[in-house]
Amino acid sequence: IAEFGSYKGHSGLIISEIIKALESKKRIYLCDTFDMFPKETLAIDRFWSNTHPVDFSRVKTLFKKYKNVKLVKGDFVNTIPTIDEKKFSFVYVDCDSYRAVKLVSQKIFPKLSVGGIMMYEDYGHAQCFGARYAIEKYFKNKKNAVCFFSLTSGSMIVTKVSQK
Repeated sequence: IAEFGSYKGHSGLIISEIIKALESKKRIYLCDTFDMFPKETLAIDRFWSNTHPVDFSRVKTLFKKYKNVKLVKGDFVNTIPTIDEKKFSFVYVDCDSYRAVKLVSQKIFPKLSVGGIMMYEDYGHAQCFGARYAIEKYFKNKKNAVCFFSLTSGSMIVTKVSQK
C-alpha cells in the first residue's frame, strides 16, 4: 500500500488504522516531501510552489506506533526508485500537480496488482487541473484499467483489470 502526497499524515493515519483493524501485515509507504511543495515549473501548477509547510517531527510522532508504516521523505523523482515493492494493492494519490501525478502514474500503475486500486483524490478539484489532465492523459488508451469518477468525492478511482 502506498500514499503519494501524505502532507501531515491524516489520510495515511486512516489507511494505517484500517490495515491494523484488518490485522493485515501489509507495508504502508507514506510518501511526501514532508517539508512543503517542491518548486513547480509548469504554469498550471506554479502556484503550488513552496506552499503547504509540514512539521516532519509531528508526522513522525503520529506514526511512531505503526511498525508497518514507512515514511518516505523527499521529491517523488528521487524517492520512488528507493521503494523496493514489486506490487501494490492500493495506492492513494493526493499530490495535486501535473508533474507529480504523471510521475506516480507512470512509475506505480505498472506495479499495481490486477484487481488493485489507485485512487486519485484531486481529480475533481478545480484548482488541481494539472493533476486531472495527467490522469486523463495517462489512462486515455489503457485497456487494462477501468476508471470511475465519483461525483460525490471528486476522486478518480482506477482498477487494474489485467497486466496488459
